[in-house]
Amino acid sequence: GAKPPAALAVVMGSDEYETTGFALTNATGEPVRLTATVGDLRGAGGSIPAQALTVRIDAFNDCRDGIQRPDALPLVDADGAIIDPGCTRQIWLNIHATGQAAGSYRGELTLSLPSGRRVFPIAVEVVSVTLPNPLPLATLDWGYLSFVPCQADPEAAIRDRAAHRINTAVLANATLPRFSVGADGSLIS
Repeated sequence: GAKPPAALAVVMGSDEYETTGFALTNATGEPVRLTATVGDLRGAGGSIPAQALTVRIDAFNDCRDGIQRPDALPLVDADGAIIDPGCTRQIWLNIHATGQAAGSYRGELTLSLPSGRRVFPIAVEVVSVTLPNPLPLATLDWGYLSFVPCQADPEAAIRDRAAHRINTAVLANATLPRFSVGADGSLIS
């Protein structure tokens, strides 16, 4: 029979990160723990190893300005992740191509829930585009280092941004020092 279309599909260069995702709602009255597994993505040109794929879930985090934001994406590790009753969480699949040959790669993401397993086909099309290093343009994200998870290991957060070719910092005003201007025009901290 005909093969169903992939639930999670991306097109990416041969040396970049690409992300796709979906929302998952817990419509039960109890917290639900989910775990995730991915295998190698296989194609005629070889494979994208499972180690190059990560599964993440959105999480609300306290920021230095006291506001909670759903921006940090912790890994769904072996312990899994909890979705509270009535909540919707975003599940993200991050794929890192590391010089794979151009072509189509296929695999699966499996979510295990108390109600059973759900398999999501993955389709990746690697195109023969290689990004220059360093990039000749500024790239940025809104990944503030003021998030509590980033504060635990800011050097790791900075290395992660560099690996993802984020080369421009976006500074939230809550993270900047506060100054006043004195009568003589000098800055007073």
